[in-house]
Amino acid sequence: MIGYFPQVLDDELLYALLARHRRHSGVTSATVHMRALYGRRSAIASFDMPCALDDLSRFIGIEGFDGRILAQDHSLLPYYGAFTTKEEYELALQGLLVGDAASVRHRLGLSAWSIRPVERPRVCPVCAKEQIETLDEFTLLRSHQLPGSLVCHQHGTGLHEYAGPLPLGSRHDFVLPALEQFRPILGERANAAEGRPILFRIAREQARLLRADPVRPVPDYRAGLEQLGLMRSARKVDQLALSEAIGNMYEPILRFLPARVRSVGQGGWPEAMSRRPRKAVHPLLHTLFAIFIEERNGKPRVARSRDPRAEFGPGPWRCRNPLADHGGEPVIRAVEAYRNKGAIVGVFSCDCGYVYTRGISQSGQLGPPRFRRGGPLFDEFLRTNVRPDASLRGLAKQIGLDPKTLVRLAEGLGLDFDWTTKASGRPEAAAPVTRKGSKKCAGSSRPGKPRVDWVSLDRELTVRVRHAVDIVLTERPARRLTFAELERRVSRPGWLRKRRAKLPRSIRLIEASVETTAIFRWRRILLAAAADPAARPWEIMRRAGVGSIEVVEEVLEARSGADCSRRSA
Repeated sequence: MIGYFPQVLDDELLYALLARHRRHSGVTSATVHMRALYGRRSAIASFDMPCALDDLSRFIGIEGFDGRILAQDHSLLPYYGAFTTKEEYELALQGLLVGDAASVRHRLGLSAWSIRPVERPRVCPVCAKEQIETLDEFTLLRSHQLPGSLVCHQHGTGLHEYAGPLPLGSRHDFVLPALEQFRPILGERANAAEGRPILFRIAREQARLLRADPVRPVPDYRAGLEQLGLMRSARKVDQLALSEAIGNMYEPILRFLPARVRSVGQGGWPEAMSRRPRKAVHPLLHTLFAIFIEERNGKPRVARSRDPRAEFGPGPWRCRNPLADHGGEPVIRAVEAYRNKGAIVGVFSCDCGYVYTRGISQSGQLGPPRFRRGGPLFDEFLRTNVRPDASLRGLAKQIGLDPKTLVRLAEGLGLDFDWTTKASGRPEAAAPVTRKGSKKCAGSSRPGKPRVDWVSLDRELTVRVRHAVDIVLTERPARRLTFAELERRVSRPGWLRKRRAKLPRSIRLIEASVETTAIFRWRRILLAAAADPAARPWEIMRRAGVGSIEVVEEVLEARSGADCSRRSA
């Protein structure tokens, strides 16, 4: 137990608190200071995520000042774990109490974020002046070290950042720079710019993440976007309007924020935030998105983002299935709609399975209905009536389709027919003219193409498909076996799909060789493990590009079980 410890300030960063302890104690050796705090010299002086807090609290010996209090009140764990589950937060907390910061960063997903943590200490000049008047020295506050927070959340003044050389000391040393080494981050003109209120709002909302409940559910952003009129349909967001609205709101401050935050266009973070999250999202992005929805709420809705379903009226709409008893009657009560380059496309689906679309142009003109899907009644009609001697145009007229669409539907069902969508006859070619102007005889014209032996071609393609599968499996980096990949290697894109009925053996072989996402993930893990048998699971996960270490451990366990069974046999 150490005999002296400085006064602890509210929201003070633990790194700065231990740096003040070393200064007050007069310890000149970082090794001696680390042994006094942790009982060993190997502890790491992490700036934002301190580790081994149980050992530190035991050597400090202050009642009620345990490792959990140090993590929650004097580290950035509440900020980075704000939108995780209680189980994930508790695991991260245990990592700081008894483990190291590297494992905690990996568990919270920090290693996958493109927004890096603050590396240079930051202070508020007003807060530092108040601290000097009270303590005769300044210190660092947690709320000033958050990515994207560039002004003080209490005074609104621009933060100053350490401008000296890095690192401050060794990885086992706590160092607090002199106040004279700090410089303004924004500069004088930017500090008074029109974006200062937005920066103040961001800093204030991010500071709340440090003090409120450390775990909170991810907000339902889609509900907020629907209230703002930024939904194209019940399930789709108007990404173009959303990007424009967020870009207009944050345009004055984007140049001061991290590079990842400046990407607000197509494929940027607003598009990712509006979808169902598949991985951890940085708290700064949560803050920016929540502020945008709250600021826009109550203001005029985005006119161009009006729900397109309203353009087709209240309904109901007519079902256009000629094979149904209710054909032509208004029985459709729900419509899906989306925008397509300024036009609006409505998808009308009937309970009988018939689906058609209608479009509204930019000028407001309603287009004709277009067939999309026939449903069970159409399938039954085609199976009953399509045969080699059937009339293509007669059947197409009965169900209100053009002949090419009817042929496509029959091919999809694998039916036997002798129709073709080519012209019924070949126009007589004009006789070429000789040099003297005389015409050649008619018998010298070029003959037509020979008929294709589809059976022999199917056998040949089967051999080529097997060869293509072997080539793809040997390529490095690994490439997934997909229908499109194999089709490109043996023919032209889309060529085999259009000839399913004529090339059944090749199609069956390709479909049997296609890898699902899970199988492809297993193959990558096994290849990474075979490349380095001594690699640890997390190294295999990184090399294989897998986002879950549990999947890697499952694959390795299955592989070891298979090896044991082969040895016993």
